[in-house]
Amino acid sequence: MLKVDLQLGEKLDFSPVVFHETYAGLLESWVSCRNAYAGNLAIKAAGEKYLPRLSGQKAHDKLGITDADADEAYKDYKDRATWYGATQTTINAYRSMIMRRPPVIRYSPDGKLAALEDLMTHITVDGQVAGDFISTILQEILIVDKVGVLEDFPKMMVLDDQGN
Repeated sequence: MLKVDLQLGEKLDFSPVVFHETYAGLLESWVSCRNAYAGNLAIKAAGEKYLPRLSGQKAHDKLGITDADADEAYKDYKDRATWYGATQTTINAYRSMIMRRPPVIRYSPDGKLAALEDLMTHITVDGQVAGDFISTILQEILIVDKVGVLEDFPKMMVLDDQGN
């Protein structure tokens, strides 16, 4: 049970920009993992986060380096840099190895869950089959080591052959 101690007149902040401390602590790592998977363009778009400026690419009054000169030097430096996409290649290879055979989904022998077989052909609202959905989940696990699935379908009644 959740217990919250509030002072008189104090309000809880349910804003979507307030994150749990664990989430906030992992967010930067997840962004880095996703950028590494996305490849060269994402790494370069992050700029100085992954590719810091060299000393000659910073404005310096005594050396006569203006902001424009420094920015141009950094842009040229960043354009020459390359990011080898080993992250994406490795993740795709692992996913392919794991999914080399289609998943086997077993239903109960008494036939009560056999009605779910039709559901497995289109497991998501956009019509993904179970194998593709599993592959997508696997990719997320391999990229950021975390995944969440929100099931928000209306309740269904599963009937056996006699309608029970």
